[in-house]
Amino acid sequence: MNALAATNRNFRQAARILGLDSKLEKSLLIPFREIKVECTIPKDDGTLVSYIGFRVQHDNSRGPMKGGIRYHPESRVVDLLLPSGVAGSKMNALIRRGCFLPPPLNAWMPFDDLLLPRNIFEFLLKYSCVLSIGSFLPVDPDEVNALAQLMTWKTAVADIPYGGAKGGIGCTPKELSISELERLTRVFTQKIHDLIGVNTDVPAPDMGTNAQTMAWILDEYSKFHGYSPAVVTGKPTDLGGSLGREAATGRGVVYATEALLAEHGKSIKGLTFAIQGFGNVGSWAARLFHEKGGKVVAVSDITGAVRNSNGIDIQALLQHKETTGKLADFDGADAMDSNDLLAHECDVLVPCALGGVLNRENAGDVRAKFIIEAANHPTDPDADEILSKKGVVILPDIYANAGGVTVSYFEWVQNIQGFMWDEDKVNNELKRYMTKAFHNIKGMCQLQDCNLRMGAFTSQHITKKVSGHARTKVEGLKLPKEQEHEEPSLALVNNSSSSSDQHSQPRFHDARWKNGTWDLNMSVKEGRIDWESVIVEGQVKEVSGSISTSLNKRRTGAVQELCYTMVGLDSSFSPPRG
Repeated sequence: MNALAATNRNFRQAARILGLDSKLEKSLLIPFREIKVECTIPKDDGTLVSYIGFRVQHDNSRGPMKGGIRYHPESRVVDLLLPSGVAGSKMNALIRRGCFLPPPLNAWMPFDDLLLPRNIFEFLLKYSCVLSIGSFLPVDPDEVNALAQLMTWKTAVADIPYGGAKGGIGCTPKELSISELERLTRVFTQKIHDLIGVNTDVPAPDMGTNAQTMAWILDEYSKFHGYSPAVVTGKPTDLGGSLGREAATGRGVVYATEALLAEHGKSIKGLTFAIQGFGNVGSWAARLFHEKGGKVVAVSDITGAVRNSNGIDIQALLQHKETTGKLADFDGADAMDSNDLLAHECDVLVPCALGGVLNRENAGDVRAKFIIEAANHPTDPDADEILSKKGVVILPDIYANAGGVTVSYFEWVQNIQGFMWDEDKVNNELKRYMTKAFHNIKGMCQLQDCNLRMGAFTSQHITKKVSGHARTKVEGLKLPKEQEHEEPSLALVNNSSSSSDQHSQPRFHDARWKNGTWDLNMSVKEGRIDWESVIVEGQVKEVSGSISTSLNKRRTGAVQELCYTMVGLDSSFSPPRG
């Protein structure tokens, strides 16, 4: 399933659980801004090459937008639809320069003086025109949009004051020299510097980028806006980067796994793990699982896969990969087909690579009891259903891999305060945030009788428990300051003469409640709404007779908190229905 469609499907399911208005739901799905810029640089041999830089800024309701910048070959520039008279020479010249990878010759057909793909409709769906006739970008914009959207939900689940964003440049970093990468990064920063900033959009490293990339962005941005270390996170520590940031996502995965296993009466020690992806996240997760007594029995990355049923010596594997650049030929394990790793026998499967790796075709082959989604959207909704029916417990990505953005938040805070933390404090705070978020998710799962994914999307919801098995979602307004620490209550009285349509919702008698909405003009003081003047009284009758009600305040959920913020309301407010 398309990445954006899968993300939207999960969001809409959560929206139904929360009872969101359809207009608000649509508004939350539309990105705040999409940016696409042309980046032309001279290569080391003197030739010019153009790339496309992009940035999707999804939402800024809760704070500055936050998300990685990736350099990935899936989004490289391709010259297509060339006049047939010059197609061969121009295309061959560009191929030699490594600018693009064109479709095979048998995929083209002549049309007048153009060369067109044979399956034109499939081609147009896959490629989006971004320059002019002759230039296309084979990047999936839905993938970037989905990742930006996931960052919005992820930061809300982790309870950090950010919105979501994502972006990058279509290139192959391994084919570019260090000086070419620096020129490309600086040109990209020049094109977007007015659209990022400490309180606007804070980029971070992603696939194909690292601390050096962030240092170049910081330096180029500072030429326009003055020294601003908080404009990016994931920087070198000498330039204001946080200790513990490199290991943060992998360490967060381990903390999340510990919280999940503890819920099931288990611990990492003695369990077997299979890890797909051995980059930054996968290698740190494997190292920490190994240190805590876990047995990593299989590991794969783009260079190959290895397995050892007795457990792999992760430190030795890391040294082997650093020396050779690949997993293959490692003496301490047997080679295996990378495609078989997801179905390898283990207790815990940890996908740390690209999205969509677990789908309808292979979900039935998974033998793990737990799946920790360290990658972004590695499980599509069809696979989700199949795995759930098998009893596999899935820890969703918007929580499981939130360790990186959480420590990025710590780095941002340290830069703004000008006060740096030691690594122990960073790790302790990360564990506290991850543990608290998991408990919020579990609380919502129990309240809504849903799985962990929906619990994450709807977690920390304000609820009201009614005695017995019935639950009435009655939500009040913010209390006056002198009552903030008191147990809030609504005037809930049994009224035997009430009609049946009064059973499910309270009836509000405040004169400012008119035609299904608050007349807030009646509560304005000095140009601002005087919330302390708003008084709510109500009646509600349960079918079975009188009821007693207690209002349990919980922190607002990933989706619901955004809803309140977008319309300028405090998160403890929800207008009554009825």
